[in-house]
Amino acid sequence: MSKVNRPEHAGLRHLALNVRDLDAMRRFYVELLGFEVEWEPDADNVYLSSGTDNLALHRSTLPTSGGLSAAAP
Repeated sequence: MSKVNRPEHAGLRHLALNVRDLDAMRRFYVELLGFEVEWEPDADNVYLSSGTDNLALHRSTLPTSGGLSAAAP
């Protein structure tokens, strides 16, 4: 994989997100932002760390309601 310039961020410390496309969000945080997988207890949950910040991604089972939503990269 080629080296990419990753954006600087001030820090998340700990954040949990419910996401519709868990695989795409995992790729985004791991491949683009440099997070590492710390724990993946099952197919619906993954816990990532940047070394300082921790991120929990949980597959959302809620239907979309037509409101605002973040598009997966």
